[in-house]
Amino acid sequence: MKYLILSDTHIAPERVGGTTNQSRIALDDHLFGRLRYTIETVPHDCLIIVGDFFARYSAGDKAILDSYLTLRQENAIILRGNHDSLSHKLGHISSLELLGSLLDNTVLVFDKPELIHGMYFLPHVFDQDLFNKYVEEIPDNVVCFMHCNFANSFSEHADHSLNLSTDQYKKLKARGIELVLGHEHGRRELEQLHIVGCHWPTSISDCLSGSKQCLVYDSETKTFESIETWNAGADYIEMHWSEITETPHSFVRVVGECEVIEYPNVARSIARLRKTSNAFVVANAVKIIVKEREVVEREEITGFNILELLLENVDEEFREEIKVCI
Repeated sequence: MKYLILSDTHIAPERVGGTTNQSRIALDDHLFGRLRYTIETVPHDCLIIVGDFFARYSAGDKAILDSYLTLRQENAIILRGNHDSLSHKLGHISSLELLGSLLDNTVLVFDKPELIHGMYFLPHVFDQDLFNKYVEEIPDNVVCFMHCNFANSFSEHADHSLNLSTDQYKKLKARGIELVLGHEHGRRELEQLHIVGCHWPTSISDCLSGSKQCLVYDSETKTFESIETWNAGADYIEMHWSEITETPHSFVRVVGECEVIEYPNVARSIARLRKTSNAFVVANAVKIIVKEREVVEREEITGFNILELLLENVDEEFREEIKVCI
């Protein structure tokens, strides 16, 4: 039996930076297109989503309907991720819970671990200690799916983002357990450990790897195959702020360096591109160079006027615009 493994599809993302209302709607449609294409073109018997199918706890009616229409013919297993984990609030259910209740052929693993098709599914839980307990209870010699960081000490005390430690990994590996992890967007492979990553970008940072893949697990041969789902070639571009121009690329990163006095013109050029471009995201990654100033001892400082400093470092046109607002 072949399983198509996806994770962190982040349907209905909340993007604000680098976007417009129109580009956010277009990005939503684009993500569904990517999802449908992958499901239709990658041969499989069952779909597994290793958490964060939606980008947020409440994704909206349209996202739920489109998801239902996309997945209703699928035999699927969907694991809860950290973006789905606010349903402990009394009287509320998440969009994922609602979607799972509508899909006849889908098993939603939400509250506690389950053994399905001989594989173990450990959903996101509300604290690290409970997660650690469930990790110890994983049966020997299984493929185990979970939604967490790997070897990230910063997340150990943040319950919204769990962590599988290196020591836990070594112990599980010694017990013949093959791990498949969702949550991290970068694809990685270690011995008996597969970090799925995301499969198409929803942000500029997702584009920087240059390529995205999904996994297919064959339960008969017990092998994993990686299949490319996205390539940066026609979708992502970096352009210098002094050479901003229209482009067919979907994700645009404006780069370069400028002095403080140049920045208002840089910002205006990027804003104009966002209004006229069909790109989903136009990100501002321009670095501002601050010239060195004479060092003044703290005791010598008698006053400091932030407004005067700002007016000194912008062009005349922008200076007048600021004065109108004062």
